[in-house]
Amino acid sequence: MADLAPAQARALAAALAENARPENARYRYDYFTDNCATRVRDALDRALGGHLRKQLEGRSSGDTYRSEALRLASPEAWMWLAFDIGLGPYADRPLSRWQEDFLPRRLADDLRRVSGTGGRPLVAAEVELLPQRLPPEPAEQEPALWPWLLAGVLAAVGILWLRTTRPRLLAGLALGFWLVCGLLGLVLALGWAFTDHQAMWANRNLLLFNPLCLLLVPGAVALLRKRAPSPRFFALLVAVAVLALLVCLPLWLQLYPQRNGHWIALLLPIHAALARAWRALPAA
Repeated sequence: MADLAPAQARALAAALAENARPENARYRYDYFTDNCATRVRDALDRALGGHLRKQLEGRSSGDTYRSEALRLASPEAWMWLAFDIGLGPYADRPLSRWQEDFLPRRLADDLRRVSGTGGRPLVAAEVELLPQRLPPEPAEQEPALWPWLLAGVLAAVGILWLRTTRPRLLAGLALGFWLVCGLLGLVLALGWAFTDHQAMWANRNLLLFNPLCLLLVPGAVALLRKRAPSPRFFALLVAVAVLALLVCLPLWLQLYPQRNGHWIALLLPIHAALARAWRALPAA
């Protein structure tokens, strides 16, 4: 660090040493706001008397917690899905450069650009201690909406066709679909209610991956056995479809928006088609 006064250098060393103490090895980790990169960033900012944050707070590249998380998770499909389904609207706000520095590479890039309290560049030189062996970070790719919508519409057409030709097969497929939706929704609800992970709170995907779908499972089992479901089954079908439709309202009004249009395009036609398929009569 080129532009650190002796007192600032001592303060930085003390802050980093404090983080390295064994009793501080465990802390309330948060992927976005309190991780290994943010702790280095915060220690450096304290040593500079808040000068680092002042330089980075007002800048924004338009990236969000979601876009950064999905970009890095994209090589692993399961991780990409977990982030995209599990993150709520908190993750879709544009980030300042200060917030983006939860990622080590973003922090390194910013430290190359900022100045110290004396006005000179903060970083004078860089020394590579270990060679980079990981592949380069993937670029961000915005998901196209039309493949998700096409898949949802084709699934809806298939549901209505199976209702008249293979009702038991449809009941089996619906059983699996409702189990997956219900269990995922249960995880989202528990994450909102019982964890401190703010990025999971108020997740509107709860209306698409609805825990109420678990209550539809007994009806699907009855249909598989060629029995009539309870009257509550049909009311629940309509309720699940209507709740899935309501998720469009804040997206349309742009109220605290959440980037989940692709999930709406995929799942809303499926919920609507299932409600239409069994709106009045059980399978024959």
